[in-house]
Amino acid sequence: MGGTLRLSRMKNEHASQAFELLESSRGYLEKWIPWVKNARSEGDMLEFIRENQAPHWYQGRVLFGIWLDSELAGMIDLHNGDANWRSVDIGYWIGERFQGMGLVTKSCDMLIGRVFEVSDAQHVFIRCDRNNAPSQRIPERLGFALVGQEKEEKEEGDGHWDLLVYGMRRHRWSMRISEPDKVGRK
Repeated sequence: MGGTLRLSRMKNEHASQAFELLESSRGYLEKWIPWVKNARSEGDMLEFIRENQAPHWYQGRVLFGIWLDSELAGMIDLHNGDANWRSVDIGYWIGERFQGMGLVTKSCDMLIGRVFEVSDAQHVFIRCDRNNAPSQRIPERLGFALVGQEKEEKEEGDGHWDLLVYGMRRHRWSMRISEPDKVGRK
C-alpha cells in the first residue's frame, strides 16, 4: 500500500478535495453510487458533507474520509443505524486511481472494529451491487456472510439496483479478530 492510512470525520473544508476526487472518478462511480450524478459542483459536495455529519449513526449518516497520508482517497460512512436492532450499514467509495490497494478493506476493518468496540451494535451490514465484483470482495475478505438480496429503486424511474446484502455479527467479528491473518486474503 505505501503511506499511512487513516479515517477522519469529513469536514466542510474537505469539500474541494472530495469534489476533485469525485470528478476524477465520476464515469466509474456513477455506475454504482446513486448520489454521484447530483454532485455537480464543489457546492453540491459541501452540501452533501454538511447533511451527513450526524453525531451518531443511530441519528443519521456519519461520514469519514479515507486518507492516504494527506491525500483524500475516498469516503466511508455509517448509515441506516437502527437502535432497536442495534445495527448499522457501511457504505464506501474510493477514487479510481486508489483501487486495488486494499484501502477500502482496511478502512472497513478499522471502522467495524471501532463500531463494535465503542457501541452496543450487534450487526453491521454492507450492501453491494450484484454487478460490482470488486465491491463484493470487500465484505467477503472481511468474513461477512451473504445474508440476502434486495432491489432498490433508482431515481427518476430508471430501473433498480440489484443489491447483495452482507452481514457481520458482533460475536463473529470477535472470533475473526483472533485470526487476523485472514484479513485481506482472497
